[in-house]
Amino acid sequence: MTGAQETPPVTTSATGSIDANYNRLTKTLSYTVTFSGLSGNATAAHIHGLGEVGVKADPIQTFTFPAKTSGTYSGSLLVDGVKIVEEYLLAGRYYINIHTAANTQGEIRGQLILTK
Repeated sequence: MTGAQETPPVTTSATGSIDANYNRLTKTLSYTVTFSGLSGNATAAHIHGLGEVGVKADPIQTFTFPAKTSGTYSGSLLVDGVKIVEEYLLAGRYYINIHTAANTQGEIRGQLILTK
């Protein structure tokens, strides 16, 4: 996750990573987002879609995210076929971003790409 991945790009030294696993049998997506160096406390975080790299999309899942400049957030959600569609998840058409007061549209972003 970087500011350069935001649409439009944001100049920031903040970074982050997304570790996500999807269980096709239970339709459960589990994720851990780790971030550091935000310009201020996180004010919001979302999964957005459908948005390929460089494409801005609406938020479809809001996280209850820690109001910190660095930290880790973990959770899971059901891939219900309505809000989040398995086909699009596997194709990398969703992304996660973290917002701050200085960057209300998002300070860092990363595509939600599954490796399995």
